[in-house]
Amino acid sequence: MGRRPLPWDQGFEIPIRPARDEGPTAFPPATHLPALASVLGVSVEALLGTETAKRRAKAIDTCMQRRLQQIANLPPEERRQILQLVDAFIERGQLKRRATQGERTNERLAERAAARA
Repeated sequence: MGRRPLPWDQGFEIPIRPARDEGPTAFPPATHLPALASVLGVSVEALLGTETAKRRAKAIDTCMQRRLQQIANLPPEERRQILQLVDAFIERGQLKRRATQGERTNERLAERAAARA
């Protein structure tokens, strides 16, 4: 028993119309924003692009606090290893900043020397 032939199998084209919420200028209704934000794991303000820097920092801080609490609950040896890794990244970042600042200082000194010459 074979399947019944469908229109597109016979060369017919079926027009596909975009849904109301699709398209380059369509926006979902405002009543859908809370559910959409929940599914995406962000705030409604973030979806709308009106989230303040303070609110973003608070969200990041809360996330960091949650992670630190999880690390604090690990066995001592695992905590020590994680902290060593974090310390290595912090030190690398500090060295990069110092190197960048040193390069900028050298560039400024070279510009001043060239201006004097």
